[in-house]
This record gives sequence, C-alpha cells and structure tokens, in this order.
Amino acid sequence: MEFHCKREDLINSLKKIQGIVEKNPVIPIASNLLLEAKKDTLIFRATNFEVGIIVENKIPIVKDGAIIIDAQKFFEIVREMPDGEISLKRKDDGWVEIKHGTRILFNLAVLADEQYPPVKPDSKIQFVKIEAGHLSELIQKTIYACSDDRTRDVLRGILLEQNNSALRMVATDGHRLALAEREILKGDTVTIERGTIIPRIGAKEIKRLAQELEEKDTVEVGFGEKNITVRKGEETLIIRLIEGDFPDYKRVIPQNNTKKLLVKERDLLESLKRVMLITEEETRAVTFSVKKGFLTILSKKAGTGDVREEREVDYEGEEFDFSLNSRYMLDVLSALEGEKISLEVEDSSTPILIKEADREDVLSVVMPMML
Repeated sequence: MEFHCKREDLINSLKKIQGIVEKNPVIPIASNLLLEAKKDTLIFRATNFEVGIIVENKIPIVKDGAIIIDAQKFFEIVREMPDGEISLKRKDDGWVEIKHGTRILFNLAVLADEQYPPVKPDSKIQFVKIEAGHLSELIQKTIYACSDDRTRDVLRGILLEQNNSALRMVATDGHRLALAEREILKGDTVTIERGTIIPRIGAKEIKRLAQELEEKDTVEVGFGEKNITVRKGEETLIIRLIEGDFPDYKRVIPQNNTKKLLVKERDLLESLKRVMLITEEETRAVTFSVKKGFLTILSKKAGTGDVREEREVDYEGEEFDFSLNSRYMLDVLSALEGEKISLEVEDSSTPILIKEADREDVLSVVMPMML
C-alpha cells in the first residue's frame, strides 16, 4: 500500500470519524480504522459497533492495499504536520511509514485488514432524499431529551416515525419529552412501517453530516430492518438501530392545559441563566410564579442566598405557581426558536407543555417538581 495526499484532504477525512472511534474501547479494534487504497480512491472505514462510517477520498494511489491503524494517533500525526503533501507506505515488517517531505518521518505499527469487522451499507435498502436543514433541525430539537440510563436502552435514542408525508422525531428520558415534525416526504414512496429508534451517538453523527452541508442540499436516508443508512457524496453512515418498543409518548403530552402564557424566548433564557446561579446543586429547582401580565422566577440555596427576577408576559388568568428542574428548561429554550415561547400549564403537579408560539409541529414536555 502506498499513496501521496495533501494534508488538508487527509485531515478532512480523518475529522469525520473522530466522533465514532472510541478512545478507551472495551473491544480494542474500535479505536482503529481500516484504511484501504483501491485504484484512485482512499477509503476510510471505522465503527464503534453502534455507528459505522465510510469516507472516500479521490486521490492517486501508487499501490493498492489495506491497513488497520490507530485512528486517534494517525489523526494527531496528520494534524501536527505542516501543510503540503503527506506520503504513506506500508512496509513488509508490520509497520507503516508516514512522511512529509524529507525531514519528517513517523513509523506506526499496523494490523492486518482481515481483523476488522465489516463496515458496508445494505445494497437492498431503498433511499429517500431529505433536505439537510430539515434533518438537522429535527435532531437539534429532540436530541437533548435522550436518556443516559443504560438500563433503559430504548430511551437512549430518538424515535423516528412517519406521520403521513411527515417525519417525526421524539425523545424522552422520563422527566422530559421533545417532539419535532416536518413535512418532508412528498413525492417519495418509502414508508417507515414501524417506529425506528436511532441511538444518540448515531443521531449526533447524522446532525454533524447535515450541518456540513447547505440547508437545501439533500442527503439520502435508507431504512433497513436493523440499520439506518445516511449518505451524501463521499460519506456514508451506517447506524445500528436500538431494538425494543418506545414508550407511548402520546399519553404524556397534555391536551387540556387551561393556563397559557406567552413570553419572549430571549428574555426567558437570559432570566433563567441568572436565576440558575443560585440553585441547589442536587435538584436545580426553580419556581415560576405567574400572575396577570407578569412571570417571576425564584430560587434559593441553603447557606448561599436566594434570587428572584420578574418579566412581563402575555397572561390574563388567575395566579398560579409551578416548579421544575432549571437545567431541563434551559435545554428546551436552547433548542427552540421563534420570538415567543408558549407555556401551557394546568396546575403545579401536571406536565408543562412548551411550544414555539407560532408552531404546532415542535413541542416539549417537562415534568414539574414537587417542592
């Protein structure tokens, strides 16, 4: 194996796999990448057994071949190289030579390519085209609500389902829920037969790929029995779906909350950040006190002090209070957009429904705290 490549081209390809290769893996091979040189193409393959990635780079190949190499160390070496051409050549003694000009030379140990697990897309999958901006938005507005609880695997991802010609994404950790929907399947024949749960790490990689593109650019998404495949140009993601049944999230979404207030998103976000400076570290609890025309946010921490901040809001009903985890609320506000946010509440013990004031296809639900 031997090739010559511009540093910029090499590092751009290596950057794409850094979110997938594991730094301290249970299975050692997951910290490595498979590098293949075929004709005029350099192919990078990496996997952590949840997400696989293939990145192709069109460059002149001197000699075909394949190696398994430490992904992070290879990236660090290339990153620290000066601009210019980098040469890589596999030697017969189980090492690879990485050179820049005549003055910089690294030798790294490599493994035989036969040891690497297969990373390739299903050739039978049907693909649908989705605008990168829409795909990124759906993930952005839901991923924060994924759970970190390894005992409840189905909550550690985002549910993707079809609603007529729309795609809907839902995530929940049991304390909050996020839902976003977009009409993006018009004219396509692909049907998602059942709910598909994409692991959080896979959703992050899809979002990363989409955000590297223009909003109107399209990516191809293919739905398989056990995997979802996302591809664009030289890059392909193969994501293993989470098995199991997602909870019935529709039962959690309040339908009859009678108290509704409108507040400027930026005002509420700024106030919440200040109030969060004095909260109990364990609960992060803050209290929202609402009366005609005003919202007061309050918090206190034993031995430290207390804080209150008042904001004008659009509200004409009776007074009420509710408390919640301020970190959860901050995540919601950071994901939502629009000038005004709608908060719909029934009482201090029922879920709070939060929406962008001018949209019905994006919402969040946060469970209250009983103080």
